[in-house]
Amino acid sequence: MKEFFLPFGDAFLNKTNLIFIKDFKNYLYKDTNISAVYGTFFNSKWNGGRGSKSKKVNYKEVYLFIKQMNELGISVRFTFTNPLITEKELNDNIGNTLMKLANNGMNGVIVASDILHNYLKEKYPRFYYVASTTKCLLNVEDYTNDYDITVIDYRLNKNENFLNRIENKHKMEILVDELCPISCKYRKQHYENIGKFNLGYKNVDCYCLDPKNNLIETFDFQKNKEIRSETILTNEEINSLYSKGFNKFKLLGRSLADKKFIIDSYIYYLINPEYKKTVEKIFKKELED
Repeated sequence: MKEFFLPFGDAFLNKTNLIFIKDFKNYLYKDTNISAVYGTFFNSKWNGGRGSKSKKVNYKEVYLFIKQMNELGISVRFTFTNPLITEKELNDNIGNTLMKLANNGMNGVIVASDILHNYLKEKYPRFYYVASTTKCLLNVEDYTNDYDITVIDYRLNKNENFLNRIENKHKMEILVDELCPISCKYRKQHYENIGKFNLGYKNVDCYCLDPKNNLIETFDFQKNKEIRSETILTNEEINSLYSKGFNKFKLLGRSLADKKFIIDSYIYYLINPEYKKTVEKIFKKELED
């Protein structure tokens, strides 16, 4: 079975996820299952991948969200991928409180810092731990068994030599619709800037350092055109990876302003062709609003 993981966060994403998980369950490809959602709640120093400073965390709402997802059989993954965590940030009150709220054996954590991973693994052993693509692992030797799951660096999505050599393919996860090109010179700096922002540094720009890199206009999911991209995978490429033993696939969308991209991506990767038009009609009004 192919396992897909969806982003959570704002009201649009959370509502869309519920529709795909509950209402469209019978519309999915027969070999496809939505297994987890991933994202962050505001203000934890451990957060990464996106800047996340905002209103105070409502722990009751967080608990109810986790409970709702878990009752649907969906694992919740916290995106604690700040790469700059040191020993002094391990006592982060928000991060530790979130861990306690989700500590029921169903949920996971995505991490980029080995310091944070070691701390969480010892203190919260009921979680499973995912090595983030933001670790920027480019060598086969870097893909060890230290984590329960490892997200492959998206720059290797179409590197046949690497993909054939990697062991434990069932423990690897692939981000299938990444918009940043493999040629980006600022990737690591971007992740570190976001980490600094979430740690409370002043005057830090956590947005894309080169907006020209965005690939959102280079393909068209809805018209089902062949996707010619160095990072974005077609369904045919996913099926080929699945036949080789890879079965974990991740869709992006956190903080992405383009709702149409999110919906088109979900439909393209998840929905059986005979139901695509039905799903598109359902979301047409949502996208127009």
